[in-house]
Amino acid sequence: MIVSPMGSLKILVIVLCLILWPINLYQNFDGKISFTTIFANDYQGEQLILRNIHLYPNVLSARIFQNKARIYLNKLTDNFFILTDPNNYFFALHPEPVPGQYNIFKFPFLSIVFFLFGILNFEKYRHKAPQPYGRGIFSHASSGAKSLRSENTSLISRLTPGVFAKGDKKAVLFASLFIIAVLSMLKNFEWLNFLLWLPISIIIIRGVDGLAKNYPKFFSFFSLLFIVFSLPELIRAFIK
Repeated sequence: MIVSPMGSLKILVIVLCLILWPINLYQNFDGKISFTTIFANDYQGEQLILRNIHLYPNVLSARIFQNKARIYLNKLTDNFFILTDPNNYFFALHPEPVPGQYNIFKFPFLSIVFFLFGILNFEKYRHKAPQPYGRGIFSHASSGAKSLRSENTSLISRLTPGVFAKGDKKAVLFASLFIIAVLSMLKNFEWLNFLLWLPISIIIIRGVDGLAKNYPKFFSFFSLLFIVFSLPELIRAFIK
């Protein structure tokens, strides 16, 4: 099997992008996972509402803006914005980490470039629909060596064809939103947010492959810069 230098560089970049979160999770996981929801009784939240009621001019406005539903709504929106904040995944929520959580580094900070490029070019970059079973076997067998050396065919698409099939944008988006919605209802979603590793990884892989395909010179330069900054993060994760 022959892999071009560009293909080898893409694989290295992808491995460095995706391996940091699993390693940090393994190094820091304390075995404690909480499934307590935000709808559990919150005495402090109720006391805060009672304290703030006198700030409103009348009872009606106080009940509209300060009520028990507001406790759960605030928790839900706070969790949602944390789970959808890129700072959570590429900068460990610095400079304002969530109190009482590990706030581990999930992806190298420079991989946010691949992530954003993957999002912006999701529609433009598509893998061909798979051929019928019989034709697919013989056509891939006859042209396998040529396709491996072809720069017009995506290396990453060959490695994970199902992920890049037509229509998977909706599947990735739906899966991500479903996971975020469920995690937003938990009081502490630490460790469980690793469920988002897969959809984010798919987007990053798209970004790496698309950037290499459309801007090869910039990709080569940026990848070298990315490797220089990402290796220390990876080494630091191992020596903890």
